[in-house]
Amino acid sequence: MKCLAALFFCFLMCFFQAEQAQGATLTLDGEAQLSYARTLYESGDYISAVVEFKRFLHFFSDDVRVSEARYLTGLCWMNGGRYPEALQVFKDISSKIPEDPFAVDAGFMTARCHEKTGNPLLGAVELQNLIRGSKDESVKERARYALAWLYLDTGSWGMARQTLSTMDQGSRSLYPVDQILAGLDKTPEIPRKNPVVSGALALVPGAGYLYCERPKDALVSFIINGGLIYSAIRSFKRDDYALGGVVSFVGFGFYAGSIHGSVTAAHKYNRAQARRFIEDLKKSLPVTVGLIPPSRKGAGIFLSLEY
Repeated sequence: MKCLAALFFCFLMCFFQAEQAQGATLTLDGEAQLSYARTLYESGDYISAVVEFKRFLHFFSDDVRVSEARYLTGLCWMNGGRYPEALQVFKDISSKIPEDPFAVDAGFMTARCHEKTGNPLLGAVELQNLIRGSKDESVKERARYALAWLYLDTGSWGMARQTLSTMDQGSRSLYPVDQILAGLDKTPEIPRKNPVVSGALALVPGAGYLYCERPKDALVSFIINGGLIYSAIRSFKRDDYALGGVVSFVGFGFYAGSIHGSVTAAHKYNRAQARRFIEDLKKSLPVTVGLIPPSRKGAGIFLSLEY
């Protein structure tokens, strides 16, 4: 009898626990959800952070922090190297939701995404739109500074100088405009190779590459082209015109390729020297507040040597 009573008691306990489990509901807390997403973002787990920010946006669409979550979603994509996805988020914020408190920041990030995806001209257009459309002078100055750096990164020294020169004196305490302008005075000192000269020298196999300071390529070009020329001449001297014609045809392809490669080498040399100049200029500048301004409820401060 006691065993039956114990079994009955256990049955009742299991029944009540099951009823309680069925009646229980999972409650999502907006603050906890957003805090968790931020934690993932700050730890560098950007893809997981995107999932959690999207969860927040889905379940708490009326929350006052929706704008922040949407903007941080774009930053997650961008910091994770997913520039097309980031671009779409920032474009939606800056163009479709102009009243959004993060619309201006999204405009800057849109320009940065264009640059990262190899479209600096579109980035320049975005920054110029910010300059024309904003009524806030600090935003205009920030956009001019960002635009100047975009021109610097693409080697447009004159456009960079012109843009920096339009910035007012008050901004020069925030942005190292004077230091950059002083650095631009040294652009004539950047080593350069003339592509025309390089191509002309390449008429002598390997000389164009040697002019562009690529001795290994010069040696290879000299050996291959010299060997083919020698083989063609020797074949014709032996009256082996068929072999001589084939070798000449192949040799002409290598010879033309050597000339084209020498011209390309000059362009590559010039781009490398320009990039080295920019990197040296960045290292000489103080760290300044960059593309993202002081945080709004967790957006963060972006410290950069660029913009």
